[in-house]
Amino acid sequence: MLDLADNRAARMAICIAIALAGGVIAATLGIPLPYMLGAIAASMAAAMAGAPVERPSMGIVTPMRVTLGVL
Repeated sequence: MLDLADNRAARMAICIAIALAGGVIAATLGIPLPYMLGAIAASMAAAMAGAPVERPSMGIVTPMRVTLGVL
């Protein structure tokens, strides 16, 4: 059995999967900026519900922030 308390990579993968699902759902619903707003809403809801999620490391976050800023 996978112990998520000690496996940071698994918690980050779960967070990314939830965010991707939120983006796809938001795009399907026609929400503006679906892959940003949907991902934020889904990961926030999962974290508030107690899902074992963890923010990806800054090595991933910083380039994504730059990309969003350029867009």
